[in-house]
Order: sequence, then C-alpha cells, then structure tokens
Amino acid sequence: MSSGAVQRYLLEFNDALVAGAGRRERILAEVEEHLRDSVAAIDSGLAAEAAEAEAVARFGAPAEAAERFGPDPLGWAQRASGWFDRWRVAHPWVVAVLTVSQVIAFTLWLSGLTSALAVGLPLLVMVTALNLVLRRRTEPGYRARSVGLSRDRRRLAVALVWIPITAIVALTEIAHPTTTWFRAIVLYYLVCAAAVCWARPSCCPDPACPGCATRWAVRHGSAAAGVRYAGWVLALAGPALAAVVPVAAGRSSTALFALTVFAAVAPLPTRRGQQWVRRRRPAVVVALRSTPILALEVLNVVRDPSHWRLLLIIGAFAAYLATAREIWWSRSRGDEIRRRLHARTHQAADGGAPV
Repeated sequence: MSSGAVQRYLLEFNDALVAGAGRRERILAEVEEHLRDSVAAIDSGLAAEAAEAEAVARFGAPAEAAERFGPDPLGWAQRASGWFDRWRVAHPWVVAVLTVSQVIAFTLWLSGLTSALAVGLPLLVMVTALNLVLRRRTEPGYRARSVGLSRDRRRLAVALVWIPITAIVALTEIAHPTTTWFRAIVLYYLVCAAAVCWARPSCCPDPACPGCATRWAVRHGSAAAGVRYAGWVLALAGPALAAVVPVAAGRSSTALFALTVFAAVAPLPTRRGQQWVRRRRPAVVVALRSTPILALEVLNVVRDPSHWRLLLIIGAFAAYLATAREIWWSRSRGDEIRRRLHARTHQAADGGAPV
C-alpha cells in the first residue's frame, strides 16, 4: 500500500517543472518510474512509508530535481501566459488598451485613420469584454449562465463585437460604395461559410454536451450533412462560377482568394474530418489551414512584389495564432496533468492504490 510520499513529491515536482505539456508528461513518467524502482530496491524490511521517504530523499528536492531537466520555450511561454492572465484579471482595461494600441498603430501606418478606427474600436470592445469575463470567472462561486442563445458570457461578449463592426461596415459602404463584383463575391462566400458553420454537427468536442444536443444540426444529422456538403461544393466552385457569371465580372482571382479564406475558417464537412483535426496539435491545424492562402499570396507576390504587405500580415497572423493556440493547448493539458496528480495524491493519502 502506498503512503503517498511519491505522489506528493510528483505534485511538487510538477509545479516546479518548466516544460510544455508533452515533455512534462514524459518527464513525470520517467521520474515516477525511477522513484518506484528506487522504492523496490530499498531494503524490503522497511515500511512502505519509510521506503518511499528514503527514495524521495535520494532523488533530491523537487525544485532542484526540476532544474536538472531544464526549461523549454513552451514551458516559459506557459508561465508568461499565466502571468498575463493574472494581469488581465487585475487590470482589464489597461491590458485591453495596451494590447489593441499596437494593432491600431500598425493599421494606422498601413491604411490610415479610418481603417485604424474600424479595426481598433471593435477589437477594444472585444478584448475588454473578454478580460472582464475572465475576472468574473475567477471569482468564487462563478457559474456560467444562459444568456439568450449562448451558454456562457464570454460568447456573448464576442457576439457583441459584431454590433460596432456591422455599423462601421454599413457607414463605410454608404460613404464609399464598393464595386458590384466585389460585393457579390464576398456575399457568396459569407453565405457558404454561414451555412457550413450553422450546420456543423457540434460546437464542442464533448459528444454529451447538453447545449449541442438541442441544435437542429444534431437532431437532423442527414439534412445538416447535406447543407455542409452543399456549402463546401459551392465554395469550391466559386472561382469557376466567377469566370462565367456576369455579376462577378470574371474576377476568378478574387474568388480564389476568398476560397482560401473560407478554407482557413470553415469547419470540415464530415464528422470524421473534424475528429481528425481535433486530434492534431493546434499549431499543425493552423499550419494546414493557412497553407492555401499563404501559397496563393506567395504566388501573388512573385507576380506583383507590391503586394508584400498582405503576405506579411497573413503570415504574421498565422504564426501568432499557431503560437497562441499551442500555448493554450499546452496549458490545458498541464492543468489536466495537475488535476490528475492531485486526485492520485488524495487517493494515496486515503489508503487506496494510486491510479
């Protein structure tokens, strides 16, 4: 019977270790195996508690042992992300202004004051709302409540961003109307994306989610699959249709660019494809999603070097998104590892064998 000394040591060692989730799991498994072997090698006449205490003492203090493995970049990024979240909770408005000011400055340099305000104001509203929601979620006794069609206030905060965006787009369209062919192509792909997103089989990876079970796409799986396939087929046919439909004015290149954006954000039509994507690392998913649009922009820059700014923006955004999602994924897995170690520690302390 385990006394729990090894489990307590692993919990302290995990807290001191600076590593990404994948490397963290491998190190913890290696350390636990070494400690178990040490316990077995110690004189069998000792009690289990004394044998585990001796094995732990031989291995060294948790902080010193963790330093021997050394940190990795993903581990440092996780710690920085945790520090940033604590700062967001303490100073939500300050963090929102500092975060969005960089985007506003870059957009101001790139496109002028109107575009900077059009991008910066909705982004400022969204970041501030998310920071306030994060502060609310850290308060004791917080419970997600149903607000309209949303099951959590963070989704409501994101939805509110579309109000100023819609107003700005409408005012811009009234002041400076775009060409008919551009509006037609953008509207065509917005309809395709809306259909695919609305008919996706689930909103989260949990198959037993009560919120997803009430959706039309879940209750009518065959019809929803037909809508998803139709949306993807029409999106893939967009460049060909742009060459023959008069309203598109033969702008197949613009339709092809819109198709790459659609492929980067739209859910895959099949459930198996979505499950395959969910099993991949976030950075790999972002790389696969962004490859078509990056390849298209590279060809465009080769043909016309003056378009290098758009390639730079798309590449920087893809790299940022891949890094941010990888850090989030690693933090989520790290939290799960710590919860598992906690459960094993309590079980060992209660007299049960660790799982």
